Amino acid sequence: MTDRIKNTARKSAKAVILSMLMVTFMALTNSCTRHHGDIGDFFGEWKLNKITADGEELLLYPDNDVAYPILYTWAFQAQIIRINSLFEHHGVLDCYGTWKEEDGYLELRFTYSDTQEGTDYRYNPPAIMHFSPDGVTRLKIDHLDGKKMEVSYIGEDGVKYAYYLTHPH
Repeated sequence: MTDRIKNTARKSAKAVILSMLMVTFMALTNSCTRHHGDIGDFFGEWKLNKITADGEELLLYPDNDVAYPILYTWAFQAQIIRINSLFEHHGVLDCYGTWKEEDGYLELRFTYSDTQEGTDYRYNPPAIMHFSPDGVTRLKIDHLDGKKMEVSYIGEDGVKYAYYLTHPH
């Protein structure tokens, strides 16, 4: 009887240790990371609240029109930027590029492609962004504090575009 109790106790201890190891492994592999170091206030997903062109607000979110996104977001991690166009009924178009911060500017680069036909949308930001047609846009960082970002640049058309984003967290 004593051996039976000892075996049961050993099995229980092994089960507890195994459970703890599994929880630890899951926590380490499923957590959000900041690869390649801390990218500071840019990290995470930002909601695009408005764009202005020479001070006039552009219509980003037309009411009740399913052809237009209901939300645009910019997400930063490592050197990758993803611009999401979110539509009603959970439709999403993702666009990918790279970014870097340098001397008070945020450089966005959308000059990439792949060999799969019909995937250009993955590397071309939405036209409403009015980014530089050569794929490289240098935005002046007017304000950045981890909760609010304001960036601007003068396009090839001579118009000053300003982007106002908020970080929901």
